[in-house]
Amino acid sequence: GHTPASSPTYWQAKGTVYDPYNAGTAYVTGDYATDTTNHLLYKAAANSTGAALTDTTKWTEQGPTNKWAPFDGKSGTVATWDAEVNYTISVTGRMDTLQLLNLTGSSVNVTMLDSGAVEIHNEDYSLVSSEGIDGWYSWLFDPIAYIRDLAIEDLPIDIDPVLTVTFTGTGDVSVGTINMGFAREIGGTQYDAGAGIRDYSRIDEDTFGVRSITQRGYVKTMSLAVWIDAANTDFAFNLLADYRATPVGVIGSSEFGSLNQFGLLKDWRVRIAYVSHSILDLEFEGL
Repeated sequence: GHTPASSPTYWQAKGTVYDPYNAGTAYVTGDYATDTTNHLLYKAAANSTGAALTDTTKWTEQGPTNKWAPFDGKSGTVATWDAEVNYTISVTGRMDTLQLLNLTGSSVNVTMLDSGAVEIHNEDYSLVSSEGIDGWYSWLFDPIAYIRDLAIEDLPIDIDPVLTVTFTGTGDVSVGTINMGFAREIGGTQYDAGAGIRDYSRIDEDTFGVRSITQRGYVKTMSLAVWIDAANTDFAFNLLADYRATPVGVIGSSEFGSLNQFGLLKDWRVRIAYVSHSILDLEFEGL
């Protein structure tokens, strides 16, 4: 008998959910509607009744719905919830690797059930990082640092498993990408690998030298030199060619989260450099 909106003792608001688009509804400028087929959110740019969401004179796409943000192929769009969120996913085919990117929170639990609903994996992963801690003072007084990108590469191989991923924390918990699949190792990353960002923010300067900054999005970049067994040269070449213009997860190193990215194989070249090994020069650009 306690109505949520008027009973804060019993209910806590968790976010906004917008109604599915209805062709019979009279929408006014500023209204929101959900495309439940493509999991996108739209904002009315003008008053309309019956105008399709694809009509750009009447609707403006706002991006994925909060629930589906981790699956839109862009790690920059995040699903955000208060304190905890969990996803249960029925995976098609084989998987042994889970890639979680652009995280906010303190821990992740990953549970896997095989096709017979038997639990085959259940583990907690702390997102608290010890990097930057160089003594007792920094351990006690420096702000807590958190892991933002996590790659779990030791999951049991199974066909059509059910995967449950639970994110917990204090305050907002968010995730930008949930990417799962069957990983293929093509070689070992050479030292001198690089990771960075390409920032699209704008800096304007007036005639008096006063600067103003407009913060915009950015993409992560990564450059790797990978040593490949000579016998696997053609395998690696053909594998990468199959993923041309296709979003893919790349784990350049298990040690460095900055080399764990999701995006496009922008440029790459295989050099048959030695009798026993070839070298893959890879330029990767995140989404």
